[in-house]
This record gives sequence, structure tokens and C-alpha cells, in this order.
Amino acid sequence: MKSKTLGLGLMAGMLALSASARSDDLLERIAVAVLADKFGIDTREVVVLQQQTRLPVYELSPILEGSYYFRQRPTTVWQMREQGLGWGQIAQRIGMHPGQFNKLRQQGAFDRDRFWATSYRERFGVPETQIQVVRQRGGTLEDVLGAIVIGKLTNKPPQDVYSRYQKERSWATVASSQNVRFEQWQKVSAPTKVHYTLASSKVKTKADSKVKVTGSGKSKSKDMDKGKGNGKGNSKSQGKGKGKGKGV
Repeated sequence: MKSKTLGLGLMAGMLALSASARSDDLLERIAVAVLADKFGIDTREVVVLQQQTRLPVYELSPILEGSYYFRQRPTTVWQMREQGLGWGQIAQRIGMHPGQFNKLRQQGAFDRDRFWATSYRERFGVPETQIQVVRQRGGTLEDVLGAIVIGKLTNKPPQDVYSRYQKERSWATVASSQNVRFEQWQKVSAPTKVHYTLASSKVKTKADSKVKVTGSGKSKSKDMDKGKGNGKGNSKSQGKGKGKGKGV
């Protein structure tokens, strides 16, 4: 009897871990769709870029912004960042005027957290003040997304949903307790217009046709170095707080 009880407990634990992993995967797929829609590209292109750079989806936003503003391929921008170049140094290298670059920085270009806060606000109609509350309480960008989706589906503020998550430490458990599923996210998502148009958005790999995703993305000088960068994060998904940017 004791061994049978232990076996059932182990099975329940494995199922819980499986559900948690699935929720994490679904949240990432939602983020991929939000990012793809913002740049007007296919969700598969985001996934392929992830595979090429090995960056979390949240860290791809500064790279794609760099691709847009510098008129370079995303992988080219990523390679320059990997070489240790700050955004100002990249601007110098590609010949952008210092004044133009400084204006972009003042507008928040290349700022990962600002990009996602704006995207969440536009996509789900959530005030940035609510997003900031979750972040200040230690929530990652993925946690913010989970809290927003469940909150919109249940008509609750994201900070209240995040409080539940802090107790459960599982988005799968929180979603189940509220009788909602992350697959329902499009019900509370507003259509978004393309904010950026990449010079060349086609990414080709052998695995491209095999990538399956779920989302609403299209299926088919010194003063130049001023400002804060958020080029690369330091966690498995995006890190808490701001990522450790390469030299800016």
C-alpha cells in the first residue's frame, strides 16, 4: 500500500510538472505571436531567429528594433552585439548620424522593458502602471504576460492574479483554479498594427517548414553611447528586471 501511495504521488508530481511546462511553452508562444505581429513577420521567423541566436523571445525585441533602424539583417545586428558593441557603436559602424541615434534613444529605442510594456498595453489594453506593479514585485516579463492573460479572461487586475501566482508558483495551477486556459488568449487580444517593417524579413533554414507555433502572427561617438540598453538578458526566459545589456 505504501509503495502504491508513493507511486501515485510521483505520478501526480510528474503531471503537475508537465502542466507547468506546457503553460510556460504556451506563454512563450503568445509572446512570439505578439512580437511577430509588431514587426509584421511570420511567427516561424521569430522561432528560427531564436534558434539561430539562442536568445529568449523577450531578448529578441532589441535585436529586431536594431534590424529595423539600422537596415541590417537581425542576425547581423545580433553578431555585432555578440562582439561586444554597444548600440551607439553599431550606429557608428553603419554610418547613422549621431543626432538621429540620440533621438532614437530618447524615444526608448532598444529598451527591452519599454518595448514589451508598450506591446502589452496596446495588445491587451492594460495600463503600464499595472505592469510596473507586477515588475516591481519581482515578476518577469513572462509573469506579466501570464497575469495579464488570466486577468483579462477573469476580469481581474494583473497584480491580483500575480499575487495568486506568488503563492502557487505555477501558472498552470493559477489558470486551472480560474477555469481558464492560455489557449484562449486571442479572445482578450486586440488586433495590432505593424509598427516596424524590416528591410529583409525572410529567414530560411531547413527546419523552417517543420516549425509549429500557435499565435496570431502572420502564417503565410560618446554621446552616441548614452542611454540604457537591454540587448541581452540573463535568465532562461528573460530575467527579472532589466537584462544585462552588452556595452552601451
